[in-house]
This record gives sequence, structure tokens and C-alpha cells, in this order.
Amino acid sequence: MDPAQTGVEEKGQQEAVQEKVVINGQEYDVSQASELIGLGQKTREYEQKWNTSLDKVWPEYGRTTQTLKSIQEENARLKSQLQNSQSRIEAGVGTQEDVAKAQEAARKLGLVLNEDLSTQGYIKKSDLEAYLESREKEKEAVNQVLQTADKLEKEIDGSDGRPRFVKKHVLAYASAYGISDLQQAYNEMHDEAIKSWQASKIESKKPSALKTLKGGVGSKAPAPVALNDNNVNDALKEALWGTKE
Repeated sequence: MDPAQTGVEEKGQQEAVQEKVVINGQEYDVSQASELIGLGQKTREYEQKWNTSLDKVWPEYGRTTQTLKSIQEENARLKSQLQNSQSRIEAGVGTQEDVAKAQEAARKLGLVLNEDLSTQGYIKKSDLEAYLESREKEKEAVNQVLQTADKLEKEIDGSDGRPRFVKKHVLAYASAYGISDLQQAYNEMHDEAIKSWQASKIESKKPSALKTLKGGVGSKAPAPVALNDNNVNDALKEALWGTKE
């Protein structure tokens, strides 16, 4: 054998042996080993950057991926259910069960149904004008009530003996008992005090009673009569036997 050829074969065999690398009992060629080493370095960098071990992150990533897959499959099923039910309804062969299934699927997919608009606080475009008009009327009614309250608060300030009209108190009372008339609410709040005030006003308008003489009418004693020779006997008889009729 040519010595030169033998040397080439030995060199080739040595290179072949050198191209195999064993990691954890597993043989890898140089390129695979280099790739694994690079991945290990990247892994260490990320663990240091995030301050956590990828051994903990990876299982969570797997669970998240599985959950996302389940959600996608469920959404696909619901969309199919919705389409099938709608097709039956549009074809005129749909049943109440089809309607219920379509509504269920739509809600689970996050779609808003007309039936849910009012319960969820939504306003349909067709109802917007009426809603705004109603709100404007409510605002005018509130302003009217507040103006009435201000007026009554100025008129009934307690200076005439009536209980003072306190706007906040009367408004709260009217709201609690569903009374639209603030004057009525005020009267109910102070019923006894107002009755007493009215009675005192009536009493003050009565004419003053006539003053009577001390001892009663006609009870004033007559002035004493001076005695003389003509009336002394009559006075004695009156004293003894009283006045004769």
C-alpha cells in the first residue's frame, strides 16, 4: 500500500472521529453541538434577564398554548352552530330550539343581541331621538321643581311663625314618599306645627272681650244713705226685718 494513501486514510478517520461530540451520553456532530451550545447560552441569558428559570416558564407556556387551542376550537364550534341555526331560520324551517341555540352561540361569541340591548344599557339608533327628547323633558321638570323649591324657601322663611321651608329637607321628603307637590310635602312634614300656627292666627283676629266691673254687672253697692228723723224708723225696720216688697 502506498504510504501516502495510507496517511490520507488515517487523517480522514481522525477527522471523522473528531467530528462527533458526546453531550450527556448522546453523540452530536460538530454543527449540532454548536447549535445546542448556542441555545444553552441564549437560555442562560434569558433566565438572567427575566430572573426566572425556563424550566418553570416552559410548562406554563404549554398550558397557555393548550388553553388558547381549546378556546379557538370552542369558537369554531360556536360559529358553526350559529351559522347552521341561522341558515335553518332564514330557510323558514327553524324551530325555537334553533333560535335558542343561535342566541346562545352569539352571546358566547361576544355578540350583542337586540334582546340584550336594554338590559345592558345600550340604546338603539332608532330609539336615540326619543331618548334624548325624554332626557330633555326630565331636565326641564327637574329645573321647574328646583325653581319652585327656591320660591317656597324665600316665602316661608319662618318669620311669620310657620316652620321654615328648608329646600334640601323638603326635596328629600318628597322623593322618599313620591310626592310631586313640594307645598304638599312641606305641609305633611310640619302638619301639627302648621295647624297650631293657623289656630293662633284665627285667635288673634277675634275681637277683645268686654271688660266687666269688679264684682259683676249690677253688683256695685249703693252709696250709704244719711239718717235723719224722717227715715230712721225705716232704716231700723230694714235692718231688723229686711226690705219689704
